[in-house]
Amino acid sequence: MRILIVDDNIKWVDDISDILSVIGHQCDGFSDPLLAVEAYKVKPYDLVITDLVMPGIDGLQVAKAIKEYDPQAVVVIITGAAVDTERITSQKSAAALMFKPISLTELFDFMDNVQRAKVS
Repeated sequence: MRILIVDDNIKWVDDISDILSVIGHQCDGFSDPLLAVEAYKVKPYDLVITDLVMPGIDGLQVAKAIKEYDPQAVVVIITGAAVDTERITSQKSAAALMFKPISLTELFDFMDNVQRAKVS
C-alpha cells in the first residue's frame, strides 16, 4: 500500500513510516502539509494519514484539498488534541479519526479494510 504521512512532528512521521515500511508498505512523509498535498497530486496514494493540528493548514484542510483533487482518496486524521469529533467526522473529508498515541491495531485494522475495499 502506498501511504502519505503528514505531521509537523517529523519524528512521528519517521517513526510511523518505519513501522509501516517494515510490514511492506511504501511510505512518503512530509512535515509541510502544503508540500504533502502537492506530492499527492504528482502521485496519488492508497492512504493518507494526516495530523489535525499543524501550522499553515490543518489536517481538515489537507483532507479537503486532497479530496477535491481525488474524491476517492482515503484520508485518516489523527490528533493528540481535544477536538469536537462530530465536527470533524461531519466534514466527510476523512474516512476516520484516530487519537494519539495511535493504536497500531486500530490503524492496521483500518488499513486492512481499505485494502479489502480496493480489491472488491
